[in-house]
Amino acid sequence: MNSTKRKRSINQLFHERFHSARFFWRSSEERAWENMAPVGREFGSPDYDRLMQQDHENFMSNLSSLFDECSDSCQDSEDPSDPDERKDAVNVQIALHELGQDVSVAVAAAVWRHHSNSLMAGWMLGAETVASAKQSIWAYCMRNPTDFVNARDLRIASLGSRLTEPWRVVEVQVAAELILQVRFADGVQGTVKFEPTYLTGAFAVLKDPAFFNQARLEISVVTWPGELDLAPDAMYDEIKAHGECVLR
Repeated sequence: MNSTKRKRSINQLFHERFHSARFFWRSSEERAWENMAPVGREFGSPDYDRLMQQDHENFMSNLSSLFDECSDSCQDSEDPSDPDERKDAVNVQIALHELGQDVSVAVAAAVWRHHSNSLMAGWMLGAETVASAKQSIWAYCMRNPTDFVNARDLRIASLGSRLTEPWRVVEVQVAAELILQVRFADGVQGTVKFEPTYLTGAFAVLKDPAFFNQARLEISVVTWPGELDLAPDAMYDEIKAHGECVLR
């Protein structure tokens, strides 16, 4: 066989080898990874069943603690008044039923507020469907039991420290179009006025009087549906100094 035929046969051999449907090129690192025995929570590991059972027990323990805490802190009459929040609460109620907890809409709303407060929010997004609500509750309760308790204690301590702050809003009323009357924990009170130039972006919805009139308090903060709120400390400083806070 001359050199030309030898080169042609070698080229054909490599072509058939590398373009064959049965051939998959893998590096030595990839082959070592594929041959590695599964460990921990990887399916097929010797500890898989034990760890999955442990995760399930931790989840059920955290869910039960969450249910008990929220049941003790609310009454059945405390159903959400906001239509969107009530719809979310119903989704949370169904999700909790699928997770083995039969609760009222009021308790479901308390559970979602509890979850939202842990994220430093009044009412979190994520409960627009039963599936998304169930996923959020699952992720929230899947933490280590010690972490779950510590997070709850830290949240309570944080809330307790906030309750002593003078800028904590204790009362809010709609005084007129685009004007709020607020009172703080130390007795300071005054008005909050919204200039038209301020009502842009997320605050553009406040141009609607019906929406503006839904102003309420969430954890001592003036809020509206949709996670819209005002910074109470800055508002307090302005009102204490000038008797009013004008948002421009």
